[in-house]
Amino acid sequence: MKKALLFAVALCCMLSASAQQFTSDPKTQKSWRDKIKTIEQLNRDKNNFTEKLDSITAEETRILFDYDSHFNCTQMYSYYYSGNSWQLDMGYDYTYDEQDRVTSMVTYSYNESPSKEEYAYNEQNLIEEQLYYDWWSDTWHLTGKEVIEYDDFGNILSSQGFSYENDIWTAFEKTIYEYENGLLVLETSYLLQVEMEPYHQIEYNYNSLGLCSERIESHWFGEWDPWEKVEYYYNGQALCSEEIAFGRADDEWVSIRRYTYEYDNRGNCVLRTFYNHYDNSPDWINSDKDEYFYDDNDNCVTHNSYYYDDISEEWELDYWDNLTYDLTSDANAIAGLQLIWEELKEEFLIETIHNKLEQIVMYGDYTVDFHYSSTIGLNESVGSKLALWPNPTTGSLSLNGDSLQQVEIFSMDGRQVMHLENSVETINVSALAKGCYLLKATFVDGSKAMQIFVKE
Repeated sequence: MKKALLFAVALCCMLSASAQQFTSDPKTQKSWRDKIKTIEQLNRDKNNFTEKLDSITAEETRILFDYDSHFNCTQMYSYYYSGNSWQLDMGYDYTYDEQDRVTSMVTYSYNESPSKEEYAYNEQNLIEEQLYYDWWSDTWHLTGKEVIEYDDFGNILSSQGFSYENDIWTAFEKTIYEYENGLLVLETSYLLQVEMEPYHQIEYNYNSLGLCSERIESHWFGEWDPWEKVEYYYNGQALCSEEIAFGRADDEWVSIRRYTYEYDNRGNCVLRTFYNHYDNSPDWINSDKDEYFYDDNDNCVTHNSYYYDDISEEWELDYWDNLTYDLTSDANAIAGLQLIWEELKEEFLIETIHNKLEQIVMYGDYTVDFHYSSTIGLNESVGSKLALWPNPTTGSLSLNGDSLQQVEIFSMDGRQVMHLENSVETINVSALAKGCYLLKATFVDGSKAMQIFVKE
């Protein structure tokens, strides 16, 4: 549980503190696509330009992070303590190209040989090829690849898997995606042997608003044999309010699990409840639920997790999370995080001094320390060495250019869109598309400052 906790904390601090709202987008439900989504998340996750999490240390588990000068996460290593020393449990190394896109990921696991993936992008900045490597005999060996084709709108048309052996590429699997009115309606997977032989299919149906209302998964046994169906229902905000999954029994659909979702008037999920069946009973049985509470900026500040006690027939609090945020930053970075297990009475509390994360004080049977790298936060630059005006701007951006060595401008997906050397007082940004940008200034004394501006 503690190891899972630390990974959860790490993900919260690296990515987002907001409660995950349900999405019925079928484009995220394929396992290999989830992997691509993770890499593309790393490519996009440049909106938090405040300090980056550097390490998490507990009595039993430690997670270390490292970043490059463009705020790209280059390492994430997890260790466990055994035999009076820290042992590597799992780790990831990332490399990036000049556009700050992930180009490779090396995975290390305890007692296993490392593996590597390399990524190539098309003109749409979408991954079009993944190469897979295994490590043995002190070198990397190419073992396979995934080739992905897209249409002009960025929709995946096909993905094809290849194995590599004796300098020969052999296609072994292919998935074809079909769309209607821009919506994915069918994905069919084939085994490529002598002929293309189907083996797996997912069908999607939509309501009049274009929201996925049904997902049917089937396997091929001479004909398509459906084995699971999920139905989605939506509220007046077009947000999913109910999800019911069915399995097959005696050639009939039988419900097996159910989720319900409730939202506030701003679309934040405030309650998620899970139900299942016991002993073929037609009645839904309470299983667990999660409550979410938000501040005025729609940041989740409290998360309560409950399980249902069948004996007392009451909801019992399992644990809760309290989160605080640095609201001086446009990124709403986490400034504090508190996780409490009701049964274990373990309390995690992050304390901040001048918006700098100093430590976590733990109450329980072990101690956790959080450390942050020394990257300058947005709040340190505003109103001090760097001033921008007008903000928002339609074309020209003025700044106090004394002692400036260079100016860099980044889009919110992390791409560098402008780079200027030496002292400047006015920047023409009329060619930039409308949106938010980060201006990073480097001064002759080596100090740096950053500020968000809006191009209208």
